[in-house]
Amino acid sequence: MQMLNADRGIKSEKTMFGLSRNATEGNKNEALRESERQEISSAAAHSSILNALPAHIALLDETGVVVSVNEAWRRFATSNGMKDSGFGVGQNYLNVCTDAQGSCAEEAHDASAGIRSVLRGEAEEFIREYPCHSTTEKRWFQLMVTPVREDRISGVVVMHANITERKLADEASRISEAKFRDLFDNAPVAYHELDTEGRFTRINNTEELLLGYTN
Repeated sequence: MQMLNADRGIKSEKTMFGLSRNATEGNKNEALRESERQEISSAAAHSSILNALPAHIALLDETGVVVSVNEAWRRFATSNGMKDSGFGVGQNYLNVCTDAQGSCAEEAHDASAGIRSVLRGEAEEFIREYPCHSTTEKRWFQLMVTPVREDRISGVVVMHANITERKLADEASRISEAKFRDLFDNAPVAYHELDTEGRFTRINNTEELLLGYTN
């Protein structure tokens, strides 16, 4: 009887140990699944944020390969006749810029050099404005490159923001200023400009003649 009871005790301990081990493994698996769910949820939220932004955004790894792009990037690529169904994902963005030829080659080469400097940690960021005109309209963009950091630089975020509206406004302002200066300089009436202390800063051609100034 004692032998039987001892044997039952051993079996009982083994059963309890097995249940405890299974419970521990179950908890670990559930923890892993929960961690995966959180990562998926975080990635989905991150993707939703990027897709909501109007700028064209691509994430490059440390070698310059495109890892992912947002919805604005995909729309722009589609509207400009890009044939790649992956919208550049998997391609080396640095090589594409380095190999660029034609009217925008200089800007592309400059972008490649700027991205490399950020990847190497030589620059905190790279910013460049550039024209990107189509056959039907004038367009300008601003390229912004910032590093992705963990314990080291693991890639960069490349963002192209459309600044056409600002560029057109600046151009209109310059044209308006040039027209005003032309009217001021060539008006038949004498005009001059003064600073806050009453000193002459500019006089027009008519006033120069009246004051006896000659070139």
